[in-house]
Amino acid sequence: MNPEIPNQLRNKFVGLDVYLARHCNLRCRGCTRYSNIAKPKFYDATQLMADLLTMVSKGINLTRITLTGGEPLLHPDFITIIKDIRLRMNNVVIDLFTNGKLFMEMKDELLPALKKYNVEVLFSRYDTDIEYDQMTEVCKQNEIFCKSISEIVSGKDSVIRKFTCNRISHPSNKSRHPVWKYNYCSDTCPCLWDSKIFLCGKCALIDSLNEYMHTSFRQTEKDYIKVSDLESTEQYLCYISKPIPFCKYCFNQPGKNIIWSTKKPQLSDFICVEKEGNLPNG
Repeated sequence: MNPEIPNQLRNKFVGLDVYLARHCNLRCRGCTRYSNIAKPKFYDATQLMADLLTMVSKGINLTRITLTGGEPLLHPDFITIIKDIRLRMNNVVIDLFTNGKLFMEMKDELLPALKKYNVEVLFSRYDTDIEYDQMTEVCKQNEIFCKSISEIVSGKDSVIRKFTCNRISHPSNKSRHPVWKYNYCSDTCPCLWDSKIFLCGKCALIDSLNEYMHTSFRQTEKDYIKVSDLESTEQYLCYISKPIPFCKYCFNQPGKNIIWSTKKPQLSDFICVEKEGNLPNG
């Protein structure tokens, strides 16, 4: 299980990934958030701030916000968003989780804002020509925390050249029980999108897969909590402590080993199928 979940349960705090954009400018094959096949769509900045303030007003112990996506730096109001969060939520930890592709291009505007509003930078170091070393160096010069996810997790800043993609499929009689799936799911990461809190990005953004691949995986009302329906930190913690109906689609088949690339996506990157074109139903 993602260590973030027991950490939140044990310490009774709320940490959220906030998807500022569902699309991305890097288009990695096998993206678990389907950002490589998603049509452009942003989280409205005004609605996002209203959602976060609603959570605060209801006593939700929100201690960490990770601005991600898709690629968060694509959002046209990114600077305004981090400013508004910091001014209204002074004690929350704000992370920017980026692929780094736009960072150096935006550095003249971005660096002063990241420093002023105390935003930490996290990134995935992919096997590409993105200027990661320059990014970490300018952040260091400006006293901005900047580390790769691999360095935080393993202590080593390694390049992502291949990974195992846990695909989804229509559940069968031989599939694992949802509780087992939940307990062993490394993709479990509570997230905020479209004024709803989801247990993972696959569930939150499944419409991108359905639209692009013409599949029919179902997201139900039991798969999320509307921000307007949140009542307490305890309610949130109860929600993230158990599987959701969408878990039935995961771990029915082994994951697929994928060499990292930005090549055209294949159906089998996302879905377990015996034959290409044999689409599962939801």
